[in-house]
Amino acid sequence: MDEEFTLMLFTGMFLGVVMTLLIQAYGRRKVKKALGSAMPAVPQAEAEERRVALLASENERQQGQIGRLEERNRCWSASRPIVPKGWRTRLKPCADRIK
Repeated sequence: MDEEFTLMLFTGMFLGVVMTLLIQAYGRRKVKKALGSAMPAVPQAEAEERRVALLASENERQQGQIGRLEERNRCWSASRPIVPKGWRTRLKPCADRIK
């Protein structure tokens, strides 16, 4: 009884692994096909320029966000009200300067 159970358990696990790998391979094939048809062949130099432009715009966006967060932190720490430890406050210091 115990050997039959173990054999069925491992058979089921093996079939599950095989099915999972087949599903993943099918999905990868579909994605590769979709990417190939959605993105026409572009010269390597043009693709590299686009990647650089996208990275530059992403960096600019992140720098702007970092600047806003630093300003908010600087503004908050300069005018932080004294509140007992563990209390939460809804005060928003420098709200007029934060956009």
